[in-house]
Amino acid sequence: MRWGWLCGIVFLVAPAFGSTLYLPLNAPITPAVERLAVVSGLATMGRPYPLARVRSEALRVAERYPELSQRILSYLDAVYGAGLHLTHAGVELSLSNDDSGQPLPNNYGDATSRAYTLRAAGIWNNDGAVKGLAQLRLYDQDGKAELVADLGYLAIGAGWAQLDVGYRDHWFAPGHGDSPLISNNAESFPALTLSNPEPFSFLGLHYEFFVGQLQSHRRIMLGPVASPGRPYLAGMQVSIMPVDWFEFGLSRTFMFGGGQRKVSVSDFFKVLMSPTEDNLNVAGCTTADPNCEFGNQQLALSGALKFDFAGMPAHLYGALGTEDSARSSNLYPGNVLMTMGGYFPWLTEKNDLRVEYSEFENKWYTHHVYRDGYVNDGRVLGGSWGDMQGSELGQPGNALQVQIGYDRSRSQRWDLILRRTGSHAVTGWQYANHLRIGWRWMPGDMGAGEWNATLDLGETGTGDTYWRVGAGYGW
Repeated sequence: MRWGWLCGIVFLVAPAFGSTLYLPLNAPITPAVERLAVVSGLATMGRPYPLARVRSEALRVAERYPELSQRILSYLDAVYGAGLHLTHAGVELSLSNDDSGQPLPNNYGDATSRAYTLRAAGIWNNDGAVKGLAQLRLYDQDGKAELVADLGYLAIGAGWAQLDVGYRDHWFAPGHGDSPLISNNAESFPALTLSNPEPFSFLGLHYEFFVGQLQSHRRIMLGPVASPGRPYLAGMQVSIMPVDWFEFGLSRTFMFGGGQRKVSVSDFFKVLMSPTEDNLNVAGCTTADPNCEFGNQQLALSGALKFDFAGMPAHLYGALGTEDSARSSNLYPGNVLMTMGGYFPWLTEKNDLRVEYSEFENKWYTHHVYRDGYVNDGRVLGGSWGDMQGSELGQPGNALQVQIGYDRSRSQRWDLILRRTGSHAVTGWQYANHLRIGWRWMPGDMGAGEWNATLDLGETGTGDTYWRVGAGYGW
C-alpha cells in the first residue's frame, strides 16, 4: 500500500481557502458544545466538531440560548483565536493502587498507573488555506518519560474538500459515550483525512475518508506464518441531515496490510464496493484461506433524532453494527452490535443526563489475521467496553454507560460517569465496572485557567479492584 496516490489530493485542495480546525474531543468546553448540538443544526453523526461550524451554530441560537451561546463564543475567542499561540498547558498528578495500568476510557490510551501527565497544545490559525493544531502529552511509563501526540495535524483546503494531514480525532457515532468503529479510546495515529467540514446544502450531506498507519502489531498472519508489522487503518463515513432534527449515517472501517501481507489499491476498492470481497476472490483467490483475505472490516448504520418535550430538549440515537459479513452475502450482517442512547442536555436547569446501552455478538475487536486485535498500542480503537472485557475480548456481551453532569455555576462543573460491561464467558457472565467522578473549576474568564480533579474506582471482570485519584491545573 502506497501513500503517494492519496497525497496527490493535496494539489487539488491546497489552492482553495477557508479550512477550519476542529474542537478536540476532550476539550473543557465540550459539555456546552454537546448541548449546542441538540438545539441547533450542528451535526452529531461524526466528530470532532469543526470550529467554524460550532461558531456559526452558536451565533444562530444566540437569541434562544444567550448564555450558552456567549459561553461558547467567549471560549472560542479566548482559546482558538487567530495567530500562532498556545491554547493549553497543564499538569496532572495522580496516585493509584494499580501498577499494571487499567485503561481509562476514551482518553488516547491513558491508564491508571501514570503518576504524572504534562500537556501542552497550540494552534496556527489564520485566514489562509493552511491551519494547524497540536496537542502533546508527556507521562511516565515504567519509570521512563514518554512523549505522544494526541493531536497534531495541518488542515488544507476549503469547506467542501479539506485535507487534514497528521494526528486527528475520528469518531463515527452520534453518541458521546462510545463509538464502536473508531474513537479516541486508543492512542492517535498518523493519517490523511479528506472531508467537507461544511455540509453540502443537498440533504446536509457530509463525508469523511481517512487512511493511516497503526503502531506495530506482534502477530499478523499470512496463512500459518505470523510476523510483526504495522497495519493500515482506513475509515469512511457518509451522513445526511436534511432537517435539523434528523440524521442518518453509514460508517465503515478497514484494517489491512502489515507484516508480510500485501494489498493493492484495486483490492481496496473491490472491498469498498463489495464487503464480501474481504473473504473471497481477492487478488484472484478462490478459497477462504487467510492469504486471500483483504483484512478486517466493520460497518455501522446510525440514526439520530432531536426532540423538544415541552421545553426539554432531547437527543435520541441508535446504531446497528456488524463485524464482517455472513453467508458470503453483502445483505447478511455478521456478529451484530446494537446501540441505543439518549441525551437530555437540560434534565433540570443545572443537570444533564446521558444513557447509552449496547449489546454485541462475539468476535468484536478480534480477528484471525490480526491476532493482537482491533487495537493500536494494545488499546481497542473502538468502544471502550472492548478494553473493559479484558481477557474475554471477543465474547458476546453488553455495555451500559450513565453520565450525569451538574453545572454548579458557569465556572464549576461536576461529572459522574458509570460504565458496566458484561461478557458472556465460557464460565458464565463476567462484569467489569468503572466509576469516574470529575470536577472542573475555571475561576477566571473562559479559557484563562482551570483546576480539575478526578476519582476513578473500578473492578475488572475477574474481580480485581483498583482506584486512582488525580488532580491538576491547566490554562
